[in-house]
Amino acid sequence: MAKIKAWTKQNKAVWRILQEEGRYTVDPAYVATDMEGQRNTMLYTYQWLTAHSPRAGEKPSDVSFPIWLSMEKDHTMIHEEGYVVLELEIDEERLAYINVAKWSRILNLAYIPADEADAKAHRQLLSDYNTNDVKAFTTPFYPQIKNEIIESWDRLWDPAVDTGGDIVYGLIWEMRREWITAVTE
Repeated sequence: MAKIKAWTKQNKAVWRILQEEGRYTVDPAYVATDMEGQRNTMLYTYQWLTAHSPRAGEKPSDVSFPIWLSMEKDHTMIHEEGYVVLELEIDEERLAYINVAKWSRILNLAYIPADEADAKAHRQLLSDYNTNDVKAFTTPFYPQIKNEIIESWDRLWDPAVDTGGDIVYGLIWEMRREWITAVTE
């Protein structure tokens, strides 16, 4: 099993849980708590992400959502008071890799085109209906377009689909104390 280094920015409480209990999983109560007016959308996209992860079959029954890992230390979020950056060394097969540009499209309730021709066809469809992805997704008037958007999200896991960004993160279901190799406060 190949081991890799990864980093995650977490609230200091996560580090305390790891020290005291030896294991941490995401508490769904804290997902999107700082996203005023966007919490339901964020929960929907995270539920989709969890259900469609290539590692969904390995998810422990007590886990609701994945933990985000940066594959490069420089890509961890900017330091803030009350947070730590945890460095992990983990078995690579625990990770599901995720392209950040494609994930951003999902967070914005947008279509992920297979290629430029598909992108053009989707833009034409939206134009024909005088709508956009967000409106089609969030209103009851365009159920077929909404379904096409959601179906396109499976391209998140297809490395052949290029949306222009090359930053990749990793997702794991849990963190264990023994995987932590360094803590930066």
